Amino acid sequence: MTVSVTTEAAARCVLVSVAGELDVATEGLFTEHLVDVLKTVPHGAALVLDFGALTFCSSAGVRAWGALATTAEHLGVPLWIGAVSAPVRRVFEIVGFGDFLPPRV
Repeated sequence: MTVSVTTEAAARCVLVSVAGELDVATEGLFTEHLVDVLKTVPHGAALVLDFGALTFCSSAGVRAWGALATTAEHLGVPLWIGAVSAPVRRVFEIVGFGDFLPPRV
């Protein structure tokens, strides 16, 4: 299982694109990278995640997302998902993270 995480800074947000599978084998890399990114988000900017190329999210990935959301809230950084694949959308809706998802188009 693999996950790829890339980061790009813009004027009012930091965009992080996540591809691959988020599971017990990859949650550590995901969490470590995103917590580091959260600490560098400029004041007034948001962290936007692109999960469009994320093909799988296990319960370990959901747990990592929940921890990330809590950390972002404590740091005062707005956290949004800008894109999400259909399988990951379904998982997030089931576990109650639907408020973070973009509208269906």
